[in-house]
Amino acid sequence: MKRRVLQYAKAHDELPKSLATLPKMEGYDSSLKDGWKRDILFRVADSTVVSLRSLGRDGVIGGSGEDADIVRSFRARDATGNWSDELVDWSEDTLKP
Repeated sequence: MKRRVLQYAKAHDELPKSLATLPKMEGYDSSLKDGWKRDILFRVADSTVVSLRSLGRDGVIGGSGEDADIVRSFRARDATGNWSDELVDWSEDTLKP
């Protein structure tokens, strides 16, 4: 999903407003759902840090074990202001329950 967000950004020179606008990637899972068939949550902070979140098995913020949220973030732009490479590393989690 990270790669698809960055592909969209490079093609449109802006981050998507929602995950529904992302291009599909042939040969890859292009689903917008988590392992529990719930929508992945999408957030952009400071117009550059993108966070993707699954609310876990229970679908509620927080939790532990399989109910715990899974949050991953990445910088959409590099230090020079260009769109990040599609394989940019994930950052520290920025969304907290």
